[in-house]
Amino acid sequence: LDGAVKNGVGYQVKQGHYLLTIRGVARYMVVKGAEVVIEIDPNAEIEDVKVFLYASVFGALSHLRNALPIHAGAIAHKDGVYLFAGKTGAGKSTTVAEMQRRGYDVLTDDLTPISFTKDFIPMTTYGIGRIKLWSDALEKLQISYKAEDRIRGELEKFNVFIHKKPESICFKVKKIFILEPYSGEELRFKTLFGKEALIQLIQQTFRYQLLEGFGLKENHFNNCSQLLRGIELILIKVPRAEYKLNELGDWIEKNIDR
Repeated sequence: LDGAVKNGVGYQVKQGHYLLTIRGVARYMVVKGAEVVIEIDPNAEIEDVKVFLYASVFGALSHLRNALPIHAGAIAHKDGVYLFAGKTGAGKSTTVAEMQRRGYDVLTDDLTPISFTKDFIPMTTYGIGRIKLWSDALEKLQISYKAEDRIRGELEKFNVFIHKKPESICFKVKKIFILEPYSGEELRFKTLFGKEALIQLIQQTFRYQLLEGFGLKENHFNNCSQLLRGIELILIKVPRAEYKLNELGDWIEKNIDR
C-alpha cells in the first residue's frame, strides 16, 4: 500500500485506505469507506474468504464510514438493542445464542457497528445473519450442527444461522453488557460511569489498532463519549470455571426493557 503509515501482521493502513493480505485466501482493499475490492486466491475456499471479510474488513469499513464498531453481539427487543461485548472467549456468541433460544431476535454476532442520527441517537442494524459457536457451546445449548456448517478448515467452530428477524430496519442502542471472565464463583454486576466507562468502551472497540493509521483517534474518542451519553454500560464478571448461562440469561431478561 503506497504511503502506508501503519503496518501490522498482514495489513497496511493509511488515511482512507486499508489493505489486508491473507496468503492463500485473498487480498482485501477498503477505499474511503465506499468500496471494498477483493482479489481471491484461485485455490482459496470461499468460506475462508468470508471469515476475513466479515471480521477485519468489515471492522475497517465501519471505522472509515464514521461508525463505532463494537466487538459485540446484539439482540433486539421491542424498539431497543442490547449488546454483549467482551474479549475473544468471553462468551459473547454463547450468550447471544442463549437469548435467541429464549425467543429474542438476534441482530449481530461478534461485530456491531453503531452510528448516530442527526439528533445523536445511537443506532445499529442487522449483521450477516449467523452466530459463530464452538462445538462445546453448541452442545451446552443443545443446538445440532453439521460438518458443512463449519466456519473454515478443521476448526471446531460452526455457523448457526439466525432464524428470525424483527420488522424494523434500525434500532436504538439502549444498553451494553461487557462480559469479563474472572476467577470467582458467582456472577457479579456493576454499572459503569465516567472515566471507567469510557476506558471500558474504548477497549471494546473492534480493530482499535487501525484508528491511528486512519487518523481517526479523535473522532473515535468523540463517538465513544457521545455513545455513553445515551446508553447504560454494565460490566458482568462471569466465572471462568463455570459459565453460568441459565443464571446469566435470567438476569439479562430482568434487566432489559420489557
